[in-house]
Amino acid sequence: MQSFTAGSSWTAAQYAIAYGGLLLGTKLFGRMVDPTKFRQGGMHLIFAKLAYTEVIARSPWAAQQFGRVPARVAYSPRSGQTWLSQGGQYSAMQGLVDASPLDGLVDASPLDGKLRSGYGGLLPSITPPDEADRARWDGSGYTSQYNAAYA
Repeated sequence: MQSFTAGSSWTAAQYAIAYGGLLLGTKLFGRMVDPTKFRQGGMHLIFAKLAYTEVIARSPWAAQQFGRVPARVAYSPRSGQTWLSQGGQYSAMQGLVDASPLDGLVDASPLDGKLRSGYGGLLPSITPPDEADRARWDGSGYTSQYNAAYA
C-alpha cells in the first residue's frame, strides 16, 4: 500500500513528531541496527519530504525544472482506459502488461477483478468523494497524481 506521507504537505508539528519518532526509534532499534545509519535514513526521509513537498512543489520554476507538469486526466468507464492530456493531445496511459490480440475487443467482466487505470490507479478528477476515499483506503486508486505514480 502507498504511504500517505507521499505528496501531501506536513505541518510544523508533524515534522516535529517525525523527528521525535526518529529519536525514539533510534533508541528502540539501536541494538538491532546501526543507530547512526538509522538516524541518517530518518533524517533523509524528513529532509526529502521537506524539499519535495514544501520547496519544489510550491515553486512553479522548481516544479518545471524537476519535471512536474500539469496534466488533465480523462477516464473511459466503458473501456477502463485512462487518457492523459499533455500539449493539447490525449495519450493512452498504458498498463504494466504487454498488449494482447484481444485488447479492446472484449469488455471487462467481474472475473477481471477491479478496473484500474494503467498508471498506478490514478482516478479521474470527477470521481465522487466517497468512492475516491474508499479507493484510497483499500489501495486501488488515488486522485493525487503523485500518490498514483507510486501505487
